[in-house]
Amino acid sequence: ELRSAQLQGKITVLRFWDPGSAASIAAHLADANLVRDHWDAPFELVGVAVNEDRTSYLELLADRSFAGMQLFDGPISAQLADALAKDAGRYVTAGGENAPIGASPAWSAPTPGSVFVVDARGIVRGRDLPYDDLRALVRSLLDEENHRRRESLLTQGRSR
Repeated sequence: ELRSAQLQGKITVLRFWDPGSAASIAAHLADANLVRDHWDAPFELVGVAVNEDRTSYLELLADRSFAGMQLFDGPISAQLADALAKDAGRYVTAGGENAPIGASPAWSAPTPGSVFVVDARGIVRGRDLPYDDLRALVRSLLDEENHRRRESLLTQGRSR
């Protein structure tokens, strides 16, 4: 389970990918460079696997080292949905009206390979960019966020 509060204040790259597509996996693996380049910055990579087969997805994760946070966005059993809901303090069934919504429906069901860049305030600032443009946008947003944080610290220091 991922909550938006976990990403608040971070530049987030949200990559929808299909574990059955070589091109999709390659793009997601390339995103690992962003994680490596910005390991010490307010940055998060979230990979959302759009797939029907949870077992093969989990096997792929065990075989490969994907960077960032990984989410499975496909069908789960009613038993697993109930267990997750119970752990979260509520009881629902997989098809119940209060059942958690997956990431794909929440983002209007983007196709695998789609990428969204979200700034630290939660505003989508880019979508489906070529890789070099994606890197440049992330760098620019991180510079913006670092500048905003420095200004905030200076303002706090002046008000004391």
